[in-house]
Amino acid sequence: MNAVNFYSSANQGRECLLPITTFLGSLAIATLLWVLPTRASTFAPIPAWSFANPTPASYDGFAFSVALSGNSALIGDYGKNGYSGVSYLFDVTTGNLQQSFANPTPTWGDLFGRSVALSGNSALIGAEGDTGSTGAAYLFDATTGNLLQSFASPTPTVAGRFGSSVALSGNSALIGAYADSITGAAYLFDTTTGNLLQSFAAPTFARSRFGASVALSGNTALIGAYGANGSIPAAYLFDVATGNLLQTFTSPAPAPGDFFGSSVALSGNSALVGAYGEKSGDNRYSGAAYLFDVTTGNLQQSFANPTPGPYDNFGSSVALSDNIALIGAEGDNTYRGVAYLFDATTGNLLQSFASPTPASYEYFGSSVALSGNSILIGTGGTNSITGVDSAYLYASNSSGSSTLSQSVPGPLPLLGLGAAFAWSRKLRRRIHTHATQHSVGDGLPSPNQPE
Repeated sequence: MNAVNFYSSANQGRECLLPITTFLGSLAIATLLWVLPTRASTFAPIPAWSFANPTPASYDGFAFSVALSGNSALIGDYGKNGYSGVSYLFDVTTGNLQQSFANPTPTWGDLFGRSVALSGNSALIGAEGDTGSTGAAYLFDATTGNLLQSFASPTPTVAGRFGSSVALSGNSALIGAYADSITGAAYLFDTTTGNLLQSFAAPTFARSRFGASVALSGNTALIGAYGANGSIPAAYLFDVATGNLLQTFTSPAPAPGDFFGSSVALSGNSALVGAYGEKSGDNRYSGAAYLFDVTTGNLQQSFANPTPGPYDNFGSSVALSDNIALIGAEGDNTYRGVAYLFDATTGNLLQSFASPTPASYEYFGSSVALSGNSILIGTGGTNSITGVDSAYLYASNSSGSSTLSQSVPGPLPLLGLGAAFAWSRKLRRRIHTHATQHSVGDGLPSPNQPE
């Protein structure tokens, strides 16, 4: 496959559409590369790759959850084959499909791939709908595609949703079950032996949906509990070695229905917590996100929606890497969606990202991720009728150069041959009611079905 990029230096500093011609044998396929003017900041908003569903079908839920590690991206497709689900691993440098992970025990409604995590050569995939929504999670070798471990809840509960959230770090896997034993739970496993290392229970006894979001970094685990039935939303930081509770993070501006803790991320000494339901003025579900110091528990930054509007859902997805925070606002602009990149130290907005092919109800930013020199933003299974959901990879310009060509690692083949996107565990469960009258969700208000 050869590609011709007609980029010209005359386009530098201007928003433009660049024609790309890709040849498959004797067939020439013309596409357009959308670019924004570059600026003197760390990341230039230029899609390096556009990844589409390899086998598109209606109501797939492709790109609802994704993970990124090194040169590989894992993306879930939970709606495939009657919601049995599948997941795909792609090379982010070439766009090639590396592995297809099939549901080991396929059954209608398993939702395999609705949560994913990736670390090194290990891929962790949740199937919260397995066995009457008791749930399951599976660990695969990302290189060979072999199944390494099958995880089940140590305290299985019908509709417990074990596997609704997953995280990987080193030899540990953290798996959430937000309805397990009513209050919710999360479990830490050894990925080598499959043994249970820790059980984390909700510090409160209300239906807090503890375990709806999880993050894992080194010796700490962050577990979100966005609240239900009057319980106070929070995010809890634990020591994974001892199981001790280290910090309890709550919203600086608590309000009913703010869904603080619906998305979480960890990096270094910082914890990022989304609250997509927080109001801004009269704008319901405008959203917010907060950065905390994991050592002291102190609030470091408050990230407000840069363009607040009703049902923007800013904070529905979050990612954190060193001093950079990436926050999705999937409902912005008639649910076309936006994602924002912030300096986590100063709180300054660095970049705004919008879909290269904006459309109403695309939900761009419903999943986000940061890893090394890459930003990945997904549309989260929203163009369900046509099955054309995508995820977009953006390349880092670490030098901050304003030269557009230095930010483009290669041509952008928009061929739908592969798909990739990175980690973002947004644990708000958007309710999809399809033509089959099948509905999946946990009762959280949908952007297009407000409370």
